[in-house]
Amino acid sequence: MEPSPAANDHPPSASQPALAVDPLVSCVALDFTTKQHKRIAVDEAQPAMYGGQFVWIDVDVAQTEDARALLTKLGLCSHEIIEDALSREPATQIARYDDYLHLVLSGCRLAGHKFDLERVDAIMGESFLLTLHKGQPVFLEAVRRSYVKDFQRFAKSPSFLLYELWDHLIDNYLSVHKKFEERVEEVQARLIGSVDETVFAEASELTSDLLHLRKVVLPRARC
Repeated sequence: MEPSPAANDHPPSASQPALAVDPLVSCVALDFTTKQHKRIAVDEAQPAMYGGQFVWIDVDVAQTEDARALLTKLGLCSHEIIEDALSREPATQIARYDDYLHLVLSGCRLAGHKFDLERVDAIMGESFLLTLHKGQPVFLEAVRRSYVKDFQRFAKSPSFLLYELWDHLIDNYLSVHKKFEERVEEVQARLIGSVDETVFAEASELTSDLLHLRKVVLPRARC
């Protein structure tokens, strides 16, 4: 999804006509032989794949009915995956299908001492990567900002996009881990000397947050 020109991570080349920003879907075609990279309309995705290019299709499923109709039309993944992406809570999951892999990744958006979980479903086949999410996940935005340079510098196959996803997801986790370290240090400092009952409530809340994060980020495999 590209909410504004400033957030456009894959601008058109000088010879490529600008495409209208679509709040629902964005598509990029990658040619690993020529190192060509360009935005395309969603209707051009299938022809590009048949023509030997790799296509990244990114869909914001916050618009539930529009997203369901588009994904059904594309026919790149099962109905079960579509419904999971539209309705399930964030988790970490890996599943293997005959024609593609399905990864469910959960990033974190910090909000003071709290964090919100951001689910991204990544479905990768031989000629496509389909990412599904609601809104703009922090780690996916980081991928958008960096992947073009990495594609041009060293990428030899579409698997580099999986590296980009995991790399920025780990960075996201590290930033959250640092925030938790700061919270632990604050609670430890308050336990020295005079102690009031509020510190125990904070310690309990911190423990609950840590256990919740651990439960979400540990991967579950489905074959």
